[in-house]
Amino acid sequence: MSDFSVDPAAFRTAASTFDTAGNQLSEALGALLAALADTGGMAGADKPGHRFSASYDGTVPSVESVTRTGVTGLKSIATGLRTTAENYRDADTTSAFPTDREP
Repeated sequence: MSDFSVDPAAFRTAASTFDTAGNQLSEALGALLAALADTGGMAGADKPGHRFSASYDGTVPSVESVTRTGVTGLKSIATGLRTTAENYRDADTTSAFPTDREP
């Protein structure tokens, strides 16, 4: 007999942790985007200000994209952990063990 065992409840708990992290990251992104909404062109009307604003304003979509990818990744990990938990639970409950096997 193998000493290998899986605790599906632990997988579900870990999945919840990743779901929570994904939700928190998504909320933080929303708050960040709301705070930045009125900051475009905030560096002034002179040439250096316009140059700085152009580079600053251009990074916001990149930050948003990377953060959304992070949210998607966290949610995907949660789904994978939950699926693993259910697969192990189902495998254990549907397994048939012969009663006449030798020790």
